[in-house]
Amino acid sequence: VGHSCSHIIPFFDNQVLSNSVRRAEVGGKLISKFLMESVSLTQFNLSKHFFLVTDLKEKSCKTLSSTEEFLDIRQRPSLSKLSRVFYTLNDYEICQRGGIVPNPTEEQLKVAKNLRNLVSLQLERVIFPEILFQPSV
Repeated sequence: VGHSCSHIIPFFDNQVLSNSVRRAEVGGKLISKFLMESVSLTQFNLSKHFFLVTDLKEKSCKTLSSTEEFLDIRQRPSLSKLSRVFYTLNDYEICQRGGIVPNPTEEQLKVAKNLRNLVSLQLERVIFPEILFQPSV
C-alpha cells in the first residue's frame, strides 16, 4: 500500500504471476481524506491540516483480522468491543506534538475537552482502512 496507489501482486508456488499484477488507485491518501472529512464533520475542522490527519491515521487506525469481525461492527456498532482512542492536537503551549493519550483519566478528558484539542475515534479506526479491501464501504 502506497500513498496514492496500491499494487496487488499474486503469488503461486513462491513465484510471482507477473501477468496478473494490478495497480489500484486506492492508497493511504484516500484513507486520510475520508478520515479528515469525518473528523471535520463531527469534531474539528481539520481540512487544512492533512499532515496532522495522516499522523492521526497512522497512530490510531488498524485493520481487522476477519470480514466477520468487520460486518459485526458495522451491524451493531454500539456493541463493539473496539476501544476508543483519544488523540491530542498540537497547541504549541502544553502539547508541542499531537499523539495518542494512553488511558486518559476523567480529569484529563475534561481539561482536553475544555481546551478543544482532543479527537476521539472508535469506529473510524477500522472503517476507513477497510476501504483498501472493500472499496464499496
